[in-house]
Amino acid sequence: MTIYGGYTAFPSGIVTGFVAKTFDLPILTANVIAEITTDVADKIPSVIIAFLALKNIPDRFLVKLPFGDKYINADGNKT
Repeated sequence: MTIYGGYTAFPSGIVTGFVAKTFDLPILTANVIAEITTDVADKIPSVIIAFLALKNIPDRFLVKLPFGDKYINADGNKT
């Protein structure tokens, strides 16, 4: 069952419409392609932001966490 022909207001819906019209594909195929491309494009920046946020946790806070001392080297740098 599709609503509004398979299009949504989310960015993946715009990509779905573009892929369906440009490559003359059925909505289901275009939707799968759009979801895969937008998910990958969304997850890469999310992983980078999460990594940078975790990498910048101060040591004085990190040692208060369970097993937090395991992530600090002997020279005081995080692993």
